[in-house]
Amino acid sequence: TVPLQLRETAFSYMSRLAARNELSAVDLGRYTGMVFQKVLRGDPEVMMMLASRGGIDGHNLQTWSPTPIEGLRHSFAGHAFPSRTILFPKMRGCPVCLREDAQGSDLPAEQAMTIKGDWLIPHVMICLKHEHPLVKLWHVSAPTMRYDTALQFACLSPSIIKGDLDVELREPTDFDIWIDKRVSGIHGDTWLDQHGLHAASTFCRLLGYALLRHEMSAPSSAHEDSRWALYQMGFDVARHGVQAIREALQSLQDLPCSPQQGPKAIFPLLYDRLAHDHRGDPAYAPFSAILREHLLETWPLGVGDELMGEPVTVRSLHSLHTAA
Repeated sequence: TVPLQLRETAFSYMSRLAARNELSAVDLGRYTGMVFQKVLRGDPEVMMMLASRGGIDGHNLQTWSPTPIEGLRHSFAGHAFPSRTILFPKMRGCPVCLREDAQGSDLPAEQAMTIKGDWLIPHVMICLKHEHPLVKLWHVSAPTMRYDTALQFACLSPSIIKGDLDVELREPTDFDIWIDKRVSGIHGDTWLDQHGLHAASTFCRLLGYALLRHEMSAPSSAHEDSRWALYQMGFDVARHGVQAIREALQSLQDLPCSPQQGPKAIFPLLYDRLAHDHRGDPAYAPFSAILREHLLETWPLGVGDELMGEPVTVRSLHSLHTAA
C-alpha cells in the first residue's frame, strides 16, 4: 500500500496504489472490483472499499474528492461546484509540493507525487505553503487517462524535479487566503462568507474584470497570467458588502463613455454573465439583485422595459426624451 497524503484526492490515491502494484488504475479496479470510473464519479461504497484496501481513513479520502450531486454539480470539501468547473481536462498543481513529495519518499517519484483536492478548484490560483502559482501539469481529454496520475507523472516527474515547471513566486493575496480558509471549513466575517463559495468567487472575478476599466480601456487585453489580480480587485470591494459594491458600480458608470454605451460595455463581462449565463441560478441571485437595483436607480428604464430577464414595473429615472 501507499500512505494517504494531506488533501489527496481518491483518484490520485488509487493511481498511486495501482502503480505500487505495477498496474494501471483501470486494471487495479478490474482485478479488485473497485472500478476506477466509479471512483471518479465519487461512488461512496467504492471509495470506502478503496480506503479499506489501502488501510487509510475513508473520511479524509472522501472529503477531498468531488462527489456528484443533483443539478450537474459536484460537492467538494463542503461546497457545491458545477461539474464542468471541477472535472476539467487541464490538471494543475504546485511543482514545489510535487518535488517535496518525491524527495520525502522512498517510492519512485510517480508513486510519491500526489494531486491535492484544492488544486481542482479553478478559483485557487496559488500554493500558500510555497507561494508558488499553480501551473499546468497536463491536459488530457479521456478521464481514465487524465486521472491516472502516476501514469502521467511517470513522464512528467523528471521535469518537475529539475525545476522546469517552476515560475516566479508571488505573495498570496487576501483572496487567496480567504478561499483557502473557506475550503478548509473556516468561515470569516466578510459579507462574502454569507454566500456560496463558487458564486462568491466568480463574482469577485467578474467585478474585478469590470474594475479594470479604471486601468485600461479594453479589459479583454489583460493577460491570462494576471487573472489572480482580478479576483483580488473584486474581493477587495465585495468583502465590505452591498454599499461598497454599489459605490464601485457607480465609479464605473462615472467613467467617460459614449451615450450609446449600455450596461454590457460599462460593466464588461459582469453584466453579461449575471444577466445571461447565471440567470435563474439562486446562488447568484444576491449579486444579480445588487446590479439590477443599481441599474434601475441610475438608468432611464420605464415600464415595459426588460432588465436582466425581468420586467421593469416602476420607473425610477427619466431621460431627457422620456421627461419631455
